[in-house]
Amino acid sequence: METSVKPKLECIPIPEPRQNIEVAAGEKGVVWEENASGGFKIFIERVSATRGDNNLGNDNTYIDFIVDGVLIERIRREITLNLPDKFKPEIVVRNKVVFRAHNGDDESHQFEVIVQGRMCRPSRV
Repeated sequence: METSVKPKLECIPIPEPRQNIEVAAGEKGVVWEENASGGFKIFIERVSATRGDNNLGNDNTYIDFIVDGVLIERIRREITLNLPDKFKPEIVVRNKVVFRAHNGDDESHQFEVIVQGRMCRPSRV
């Protein structure tokens, strides 16, 4: 009888899951990013994305959700902390995840992203 043994994983919460930035009119900026390094992969379970005045998607504003160089979603809607997008199975990041805000409005806006999940790697023990 053949059996497979799954390696034990060492997991930690995503550091600094909540980040925000003010983006000037007509500009773009990185709201949240994390690199998967040291043998870790990032497992994203939930995402919230908002604009300070709760009007994400209005006035030509949006947030690009990019995983390993691939656009996962152009977020043009409010995703609140109370009703985050949930991913089953989790989104797996092997290299880098970026949330980049684009502000096509004629005034500055605050953008915020909260990413819930964990970073895991095979246990070294």
